[in-house]
Amino acid sequence: MENALRLKELNPDMDVYILYRDMRTYGERELLYEEARRKGVIFIRYRLSDPPVADFDGDKIRLTVTDHVLQRLFHLMSIS
Repeated sequence: MENALRLKELNPDMDVYILYRDMRTYGERELLYEEARRKGVIFIRYRLSDPPVADFDGDKIRLTVTDHVLQRLFHLMSIS
């Protein structure tokens, strides 16, 4: 969370995604989670049986993950 918030601080327009299988926050960590959500950090939960897959698309890295809640496939692409 701290790194995601730091990235948003450096560039508020940056798309920041956190992929997680299981996340537990409490105390001050819960406040960081809430702040990250408010600042636009996107959290995508995936299942252990369907982990993210990374591959190359030219000179870029493409990460494909299925959001377990939405049952929707997401493609995240690195920038050059």
